[in-house]
Amino acid sequence: MIGYYPCPFWKYCWLIFTPLICGGVLIFSIVQYKSPKYLDYEYPWWADMIGWFMALSSILVVPSYMIYRLASTPGDFRSRCKVLFRPDIDSIRPYKGEPLSYTPMAPKKCDTQI
Repeated sequence: MIGYYPCPFWKYCWLIFTPLICGGVLIFSIVQYKSPKYLDYEYPWWADMIGWFMALSSILVVPSYMIYRLASTPGDFRSRCKVLFRPDIDSIRPYKGEPLSYTPMAPKKCDTQI
């Protein structure tokens, strides 16, 4: 996508550090949750639930579709992951039957030092 392979540092950030930090923020946000209030007015529980349902209606679309695709793809778990965790090359082509413009990337040495 960017024309060269990124440094191993970025791979570790994307695979390890970012999910750990996001998961930690989510867990601590749930543990320290307090119902919202404005000045001295505390919102009723049903208003809080409406807000949560509105937020979750857009947040849960991606995980629910992921679970649906994992459940509906034939094969064992490993083969399903192998099929689903790669880009669909046919959907990238602009016109049906047109050859894919593909330029293989050559590995590039990382310039930055960690």
